[in-house]
Amino acid sequence: MLNTLAARISLDYTITNTLNSKNMKKFNFFIIFVLLFFTASSVITAQVPGHGLAFDGVDDYVNVSTTSRDELNPEENLTLETWVYLDSATASAHQPFFIARLNSFSLTLTASGSVRMFIRTDEGSWYTVDGNTTVVPGRWYHLAGTYDGANGRVYVNGVLDGTPLAINDTIAATTANFRLGARNDVGNYTNLEGRMDEVRVWNVTRSQAEIQDNMNRIIPGTTPGLAGYWRFDESSGTNADCETVYDNDGTLMHMSTPSAWITSTAPIGETSIFAQSADITETSGCSVDVDFLSGGEGPGTGYSLAAMQVNQTPNSVTGLYPDRADVYWEIWSEDLDFDGNFTADIRFHYDDISGLPTESSLELYRRNDATSTWDVVTGYSVVSNDGGSSTP
Repeated sequence: MLNTLAARISLDYTITNTLNSKNMKKFNFFIIFVLLFFTASSVITAQVPGHGLAFDGVDDYVNVSTTSRDELNPEENLTLETWVYLDSATASAHQPFFIARLNSFSLTLTASGSVRMFIRTDEGSWYTVDGNTTVVPGRWYHLAGTYDGANGRVYVNGVLDGTPLAINDTIAATTANFRLGARNDVGNYTNLEGRMDEVRVWNVTRSQAEIQDNMNRIIPGTTPGLAGYWRFDESSGTNADCETVYDNDGTLMHMSTPSAWITSTAPIGETSIFAQSADITETSGCSVDVDFLSGGEGPGTGYSLAAMQVNQTPNSVTGLYPDRADVYWEIWSEDLDFDGNFTADIRFHYDDISGLPTESSLELYRRNDATSTWDVVTGYSVVSNDGGSSTP
């Protein structure tokens, strides 16, 4: 990853923008902002989350070959995570599997669209851990399932969904293959029709706080407990690289390339801040504050919300000047009303970027999604020495 954040400059300043987006087009439920300055900078084409995979719902899947009980078949502690986007609704004849190890465990959806985790124990019993939230087509969701040796849990967008299920046994050992986007058979009953990105398998049990802190950001492949991590950023070929030390690479099966590789619009950055129905306060890794104002609708009660920072040039620069800062932000919520009608003060602390000749050269742009044209934003102010929390 190219990170162009450099030595702190002498000025501390804030971009403040008040947005009333009642007329904004709803699209993928997040808004992206970029701050530009006119000075030379490296231009790269990658974007976090970069690419993802599209599955046809017929026979597409990613196969990971395994021949023994290994790190992808833990005994007691397990966490499964992925971002998913359905192209079609679930039904009795279409219940897509996202992560599956035959006769051991899987993360899938029920016929009614709620998240489900299967666990098979060493004694041969099957357990189903179900959520309540309906996953609908046309939106990105973060789905997760965990097992701690006693109870199974499922999460939707970082929040516990449904009731934990007591299991109290070790996970069944298997030598069967591990698959992404389908179960161990071929046919549209279990094959995903949609998109998937950022798949993670852990041989430790992640807490809700750990899931929330990391679901909107990429993580190192060396993170303790991470047994499999597929970012799907290859953009071509039939290999899905595993980022972990175990190197559990996958192979695209029956998938047309390069068309199966898509530009991902999942809400993922290099750093992130997670909140639930609340204002966002910047952290050391994500320099943005979001204060929701009265008179406009913010994320509703109980909804997940995140701000993400990407330290790269955007994948699409249509509408931008040739020289631009290699950093931008995304703001996302699962609330359907969030980007259709909200008012907020959004402040970008930009005091870690080098090469800025003068604050007067700053300009602010926005777009509705990761593939649309950038538009200039008006009505913001540039403030020096604001005393914000990013000041040392």
